Amino acid sequence: MNQFDIPIVMYHSINKHPQKNPLGYLSFYPEEFEAHLKMLKKLGYELINMSDLLEMEIDYNKKIAVITFDDGFVDNLLIAREIMEKYNARGTIFVNPEYAFDSKVSDVIKSKYGWGYMNFDEMREAEYSKVFDIQAHAMTHEFIFTSGKIIDIYTEDKFDKYYWLAWMLYPDTPKRWDGDAYKYAKLIPEGFPIFEYNRRLSCQKFIPNDEFIKHALDKYEKVKDKQELISILNDDEDEGKGELETHERYIEEIKVQVMDCKNVLEDELNKNIEVICFPGGGYNDLVLQITNDAGYRCYMRSSQLREDNNINHLKKMKQGKFVGLNRISFTRNYPKVYSKAASAYWVGKISMKSFQNNNVYTSVKKILRKIR
Repeated sequence: MNQFDIPIVMYHSINKHPQKNPLGYLSFYPEEFEAHLKMLKKLGYELINMSDLLEMEIDYNKKIAVITFDDGFVDNLLIAREIMEKYNARGTIFVNPEYAFDSKVSDVIKSKYGWGYMNFDEMREAEYSKVFDIQAHAMTHEFIFTSGKIIDIYTEDKFDKYYWLAWMLYPDTPKRWDGDAYKYAKLIPEGFPIFEYNRRLSCQKFIPNDEFIKHALDKYEKVKDKQELISILNDDEDEGKGELETHERYIEEIKVQVMDCKNVLEDELNKNIEVICFPGGGYNDLVLQITNDAGYRCYMRSSQLREDNNINHLKKMKQGKFVGLNRISFTRNYPKVYSKAASAYWVGKISMKSFQNNNVYTSVKKILRKIR
């Protein structure tokens, strides 16, 4: 492996109020994010975006890192941009165009919490700032049920885990996914059955029967032991619970998620969309085939999957091949021995050195994983 691989760093939200949204576990505080950028600059990295990476000639003597943000949270624009400008950093935001809405996020929400998804005006502002590059994150970021097997029962205290049920039952919800997201916890009926689930692109969708859902909600009121309720409901025949979408319908959905996403963003932003990040790493060979046919040049692998190195992948891409690129993420789940900034700095440095195959830092990272 080359001495210096090209790290593609994955972020989501940079926010002062992670507790105000069930996706707050994906957030870094601004001081943590700034510590990461400070660390990367001290290590000698030039911080670029995906468009920069695709256009540049590979220089094996130059240390570069790519900054990326998944999901298109408006705090990328409101909070992260100023910090990135301070460190002369550029980055890519992967967005879901289905979640963009017509009017801007209200000033009240922005000043109060900074949560919500960017609309097209804000995406254009991000592009025009020259700090950000917008790329595709599929049309939506939804979860789907994948079988008729019930694994849990929804209650309001489980909203952090099953927040996406609000998106599933009320499709306009993501467009209003602001700092008051917990108000949607009450929209999901208590006792709603949770079937096996995954990301939208991962496989065919199981569609529950409305009558079965009514039956399950009725049983919830009568059966006190919820594990017993799950067993009772699972004893029902699968065909009575719902049906699996056809393979043909699944292919149509992949095209919507991949092709329509590309077309919408290109029309709205007047640019070529060449990179896609699949939500939650939910993809398979069929998805990759359709994505390749759609004209994308590369995709992001899950941060837990690392194959070969990005320099070799980029060489293949410049030869016309469709490739997957490796990413790295920094954890927030570590002991806060020092301040947020100091802890983030050192944990980030350990992760970066380990990514570049420094054996000492890799050993330290393994120790941290055991004690966190």
